[in-house]
Order: sequence, then C-alpha cells, then structure tokens
Amino acid sequence: MAPTKEDLKQRYSNMDTKELVELHQTDDLTEVASTALEDILRERGVSGEERQAISEVLEKESDERYEDPMASLAKRWFARTIDTLVVFFLLLLPALISSDPSNPDDMNTVDYLSMVPCLAYLLFQDGLPNGQSIGKRLMRIAVVNTGSGEACGMASSFIRNSLLGVLGIFDLLFLISRKRQRLGDMAACTVVINLNVPHPSES
Repeated sequence: MAPTKEDLKQRYSNMDTKELVELHQTDDLTEVASTALEDILRERGVSGEERQAISEVLEKESDERYEDPMASLAKRWFARTIDTLVVFFLLLLPALISSDPSNPDDMNTVDYLSMVPCLAYLLFQDGLPNGQSIGKRLMRIAVVNTGSGEACGMASSFIRNSLLGVLGIFDLLFLISRKRQRLGDMAACTVVINLNVPHPSES
C-alpha cells in the first residue's frame, strides 16, 4: 500500500530543510510525495531564495565530493614554471647583476656561488611548510606522503626532485599513471594533491 500524503508529511517533518531541498531535486518523487514535501517547506516558511541558496550549497558540496584529489598535470606544470621563474629572478639574476662582467674570475665565482641556492631550492622546495613550494602554494596544490597524508619533508623532497634531475623526461612519462606519480614520487612515497580535497591514503 502506497503511503498517504499525511504519512509522507510525518516522515518529512523529521528531516531538516537541507535534506528536504536535496530530496526535492530528485526526479523520482511521486506527485503525492512532491506535494507533501512542498507543504512541509511552506509550513516552515522556506522562501524561494532560501531554496536557491541551499541548492547552491548542495551543488558546491557535490562538486567538491567528486573533484579529483590528485593535482592535474596543468597545475603541476604551472607550479613548476613559477618555481623556475622564482629561481631565476630571485636567486640567479641578482647574483649576475651584482657581478663585474669585466672580471672573468669574478663572473666564474658568481656563477658557481649562485648555483648553490638555486640547486638547494630546486631540490628541497617541496619540503617547505605544508609540502608546498612557492609555485605549488600559488596553484593550491601540495606534496604529501601517500601513507600518512602528512606534508612532504626535506628528505622526500630531495629524493623526488633529484630523480627528476637525473631521469629527466623519462621520469615525467609516469605522470600518466592513475596517481600521477613520477618515479621520483614513487621512490619518495609522495603524491601531489589538490588542497581541500581528501586524498586516498594507502594503508
């Protein structure tokens, strides 16, 4: 026996307004159920504007729920580009500007000395707070441990980035895997994730 309108109203009266609006958005409600639900919303004084606001919240929550937790290749590329620009403009260029181009020995010394902070940043950038280099912070992505979900440390950053320097494009080919892990990520047990999206930690 199908539930009556009063039965449905009794059931709906025990649900909160957000649940009712979400239920109302489904396409499989019977006419009786839809009418009962409308009566409850009307009795609660829920306006059309309030329903729209709740619907927008539900839509946002749905988008976040199904967002890919792994950072996209585009985000990672932009982050890497930003970090390369940081190395050039903040670390390498100032050293070159301050050198004396008329003195070859001075230029050679500056070349070697300027490489130290550049190389240090490239190797240990993902060990900065929250597993974020400057580029990753701007792109709202981070490097985390696959098991614990904790931010990447200095040792893991060194492993993942030194292997990129050694293996080059061969390392990048592995980004097409499901977790988008380079060989460096696999060796360091890290993944690059979008922030505010749960990542699938391995047990």
